[in-house]
Amino acid sequence: MTDKKKILNIRETSVPELEDEGDETNEIIANAQREAMLSVARGLDEAFNGNARGNDRAIGFVLLTFPFGEYEETPNYVSNGAEREEILTLLEAALARAIRMKKNENSN
Repeated sequence: MTDKKKILNIRETSVPELEDEGDETNEIIANAQREAMLSVARGLDEAFNGNARGNDRAIGFVLLTFPFGEYEETPNYVSNGAEREEILTLLEAALARAIRMKKNENSN
């Protein structure tokens, strides 16, 4: 993981220190939504990790947002530092768990 802190909705994300370098992926999140997401993400990071930063953090998270009723749209996300590949692995595991839970509910 790089030490550079960026806020991106597609790639590596890190919330505590906001650096906007004009990356086009930043433009995907509407400014109002982006600021709200960053505010929530900073609060989550502080609640989970206190003052720890980088690899000293104990808990990672991904905050996903989407417009209600438009579930086919690409959601926006921020994270407190996970690489894109790590986030994809986490999303795959979460989806597999949700599918198993749904199958268990349907079989009862």
